[in-house]
Amino acid sequence: MPHVRKPKLIDERLALHADYLAQDPASLKGRWRTLLPGCRNVRVDLGCGKGQWTVAAARLRPDELVVGIDCEPMCISFAAEHAAVGGVASSGRAKRPEDGYVAPRNAVFAIGDAAMLPGFFALGEIVHLHMNFPTPFPRKKETQRRVVGVERLAAYRPLLGEKGVLHLKTDSQPLFDYAAEQLAAAGYDIVASTRDLRSDASGFDDVDLAVSEYERKLVMRGAKLHALRAVVREGAAPNVSCEPKSLYDYLPSDLDAIDYVPLGMENALVNMRNRKRNGH
Repeated sequence: MPHVRKPKLIDERLALHADYLAQDPASLKGRWRTLLPGCRNVRVDLGCGKGQWTVAAARLRPDELVVGIDCEPMCISFAAEHAAVGGVASSGRAKRPEDGYVAPRNAVFAIGDAAMLPGFFALGEIVHLHMNFPTPFPRKKETQRRVVGVERLAAYRPLLGEKGVLHLKTDSQPLFDYAAEQLAAAGYDIVASTRDLRSDASGFDDVDLAVSEYERKLVMRGAKLHALRAVVREGAAPNVSCEPKSLYDYLPSDLDAIDYVPLGMENALVNMRNRKRNGH
């Protein structure tokens, strides 16, 4: 049965590309830079999925260690494979140097989630923390699961230190507006912000503009990419007493004017529109 074989399959995939895995990320706390000779910075891709963006960032910054983290072991196995072989050639075999693929040596992946970051990284060890298209968890009761909630953001602060930068990219306008509020409460200053990264990238760089296949699919669906960069506000004490909030509260009042519905909110928006039309 597939559900019996799956764990073994994941283990096999992880073992095949073990050179790209941090098997015990907690043991690397404070010394991630030792994985890359001459490492200038540590850049973290939280919720890296299949690692396409992580690998793209690693290519753009060969002097930085780019760490992709995801809670799904299967995603991490795909990410390590993507870094190692870059997919498959037209013949169906793994790509090789003769296909023009050169594996980056500055990408590494680990199984984990946002709550584990303080156990993985020392104070000030992360210079760039990226959250690309995090799951919005739109319902009020899911507030604690959002990676941009004030408690999570407060926990990232000491890991980023004085020079660290937090990057957020999302197709969700409600999550973006919610994140801006939470960042202010957690003691961050937003230093760059856009509601359409493809047409207004002022304050962003080539790494922010790196694209994954997931992002391409969202853009094809009509998504505008909301993005921001934030830094820790010096001397600010985070306010972690914010009330749980529903992301549906951040939707425009004119629901019919919404031309793009963020993933995960489609059915709820249909129901909200129907209730409004019925006078409820």
